[in-house]
Amino acid sequence: MAEQKNKRSAKKKEQEISSLNSSLAKTRSGKFHLSEEKWKKIVDTSKDGSIHLDKLMEISEITSEDDSKEFTLLESALEEAGITIIDPMANEEPSKEEVEEKISRSDMEPLQIYIKDINRTPLLDSKSEWELAKKISDSKIKIQELIKVSGLHPTELRRYLNTPGAPPPPPLKGHDRRTLAKQAQALAETENIYAEAQRVLIESNLRLVVSIAKRYVSHGLHLLDLINEGNLGLIRAVELFDYKLGYKFSTYASWWIKQSIRRAIADQGRIIRVPVHMADSINRWIKASRILSQKLGREPTLEETAKEMGISEPKLFEIVKVSQEPSSLEAPIQTSMESSLGEVIEDTGAISPYKSVLSLVFTEYLDKMLSTLTEKERKIVEMRFGLFGQPDRTLEEVGNELHITRERVRQIELRALKKLRHLRLAEELFSMMMEIGH
Repeated sequence: MAEQKNKRSAKKKEQEISSLNSSLAKTRSGKFHLSEEKWKKIVDTSKDGSIHLDKLMEISEITSEDDSKEFTLLESALEEAGITIIDPMANEEPSKEEVEEKISRSDMEPLQIYIKDINRTPLLDSKSEWELAKKISDSKIKIQELIKVSGLHPTELRRYLNTPGAPPPPPLKGHDRRTLAKQAQALAETENIYAEAQRVLIESNLRLVVSIAKRYVSHGLHLLDLINEGNLGLIRAVELFDYKLGYKFSTYASWWIKQSIRRAIADQGRIIRVPVHMADSINRWIKASRILSQKLGREPTLEETAKEMGISEPKLFEIVKVSQEPSSLEAPIQTSMESSLGEVIEDTGAISPYKSVLSLVFTEYLDKMLSTLTEKERKIVEMRFGLFGQPDRTLEEVGNELHITRERVRQIELRALKKLRHLRLAEELFSMMMEIGH
């Protein structure tokens, strides 16, 4: 019975892997490959039909910006196979009321103006996106070809053509000035086509940035800052998008927008910067704790949360430790707004008044005890034990200074200590020494 169950489970896993491979094959047209071992890990991790973004990136080893195309293909394949990617940093699409609740009044007006402005730009259909992306790609290739022909950067070429009588730079020697002027004009026209196509594609997708940015509020950055960071990601996506791969621009742009926002949160959202992967782990822990609290009706233990996240307790402890935000010493105490945190925190490096007084009494007692010795005995004890602020010395060092042998120093030291042990003050002195921490 158990054997049949294992066979059915193995067959089901094979079907899931086959489904993923099939989905990916449709999307990638043979341009991206993930090993069967990695597919198996993804299937194991996404048994409930979802997988965390940081876990997916860890398994697939897609982490750098250069892998954005590969991740987009992978994301499309998982979506087609019915597997949802969960970003622990992102929340569900918030309502208008929830967004307004989290935005300060000073930010609300410029945000409303910005959204009203970008809503004037019509959205593009798939065909228009494809045509613009093709125009950008073709223009880029043509610009590179024109630069290659002249051998100069466009700025240098224009500078030469706009300076009458200027000698031609070495790469342009032997070229006709009229021909170069035509090339410069063709270059300028192509650059305008390139810039205009980029502008239209960027402006028509600004609403996508706002939609994504709203999911990342409550991470230490204002929504307007998140939108700005997302816009930088959108611009990067427009520059690198390859229309020949066949997927939608919005799918590809979403990767760049999210990456840009996530990096900004990791870099600027906290006083002490934490790496992006650790920020992901912190958000996974917060979400897992929230889910368990609702299930259990109480705060979950560290062990329960670690089990829910599928990690070890020591690993979770490290995540919790890193997540702690520093507090300002100038922050007022809630119970007394007149006092600050810095006023009530103990300075562990400072000597307490009690120990300070005790130290003075200790010095007096010590001096009183040593006064019972001869001058030579006292000096040797002080030098050997580094009393009254001086460093402790070896038998040889003491002997050299007093012009006596090491053995003689040792004999005098033993005799002096024997005298001190029999004094009544010795016990009190030892007790004080323990309290002071000498």
